Formats: sequence, structure tokens, C-alpha cells
Amino acid sequence: MRSGVRTQVAALHARFKACRRLAAGVSVVDPADAAATGFHTAVARDGTGAPARPDVAADAPAGPLPPVAGVVPSHGQGEYGERRRHAEVNARITGWPAGKDRARVPAETQPATDDWRLCATAEQFLALVARFDVVVTTRLHGLVLGLRTGTPVLAVDPVAGGAEVSAQARAVGRPALVAEDALTARLLDHWWE
Repeated sequence: MRSGVRTQVAALHARFKACRRLAAGVSVVDPADAAATGFHTAVARDGTGAPARPDVAADAPAGPLPPVAGVVPSHGQGEYGERRRHAEVNARITGWPAGKDRARVPAETQPATDDWRLCATAEQFLALVARFDVVVTTRLHGLVLGLRTGTPVLAVDPVAGGAEVSAQARAVGRPALVAEDALTARLLDHWWE
């Protein structure tokens, strides 16, 4: 246990000395340390010399799994000049799912071999998107590649008056398209449903 953590645990023992203290699913690096011996019962997952036990999270009850929303924002497109609304629209679409019961995964369409968090190839991106329940995007390739995998896409055009996202959504007959000036949480909720 790091010294800062030991100090915190020692303070916990002192503050709640009248209470019965239990530790479950913890690492016990030094069973003789006061941080460990201060508990009345410690169920360690490792470090005590006893056989390792599964972490308590392995058997914890869980409710139904929520849907997974991949969020694929566009960050630029300077060619649209003053019609660009990317920052405002991205803030609204990334803030909107936070209040909903869904897992949110940021995704980037630009391949990158120097960042382990990003897909290095188009095929890796397609594999990722195919596992989403829905894609929410302000990016043309988020729309096109999401639909290519059969994943429902909620597209928001971040350019005032519409641009490539709107044009592609119309070209493929995608009705779940929101213009930047019509973007509301209620409309996003409508298309989510």
C-alpha cells in the first residue's frame, strides 16, 4: 500500500475506532501493516499468502446492460469559414448522452498508428463501430461508416445551412439528420427513440 493510502486508512481506523471495520476485495501487500490489521476482518484478493480470491466485482449483481453510443465528432473543416458551428454542436452532442443511461465511447475516424487509443486502420474503425448500438456524429465519415456496418446513425450537421453531412444523409436516404440550428436535446431524444 502506498504511504499516502496507508495514512488515509490509518485515519479511517482512528476516526471510526468504535465501529466494526471490514475490508472486502482489497490488496494486502503487508498483512502486518497497521492499515491491514486495523480492520476487524479483511477479505483480501491477494498479498496475504492465502490463495487468491476473485475480486468482489466479479460476482457483484448487475442490472440490464444499457446501449452503447459511439460519439464521432468532427473537429475542423476550416473551409466552411463563418458557417462552422463545430465547437458548439460537438459540445451539445457530447453533453447530451451524459444524462442518459447509455455507455458513451468517443471514436475518431482518422487512423493513427502512434496513439494506442485510436484505430490504426479503416477496418479497425469499422470493427469498433459495428459493436455500437448507435453512432452520434457530426462527421461525414461517422455517418457513412456507421451506416456501412449497419449501425443506426444520428447525424448532426455542424455547418450552418448544411454541408457534406446533410448532403450524404440525403443521398443515402437517412432521415435521422439534425441541422445545427434545430439541435435540441428533445430532438436528439426523439431520434434516439
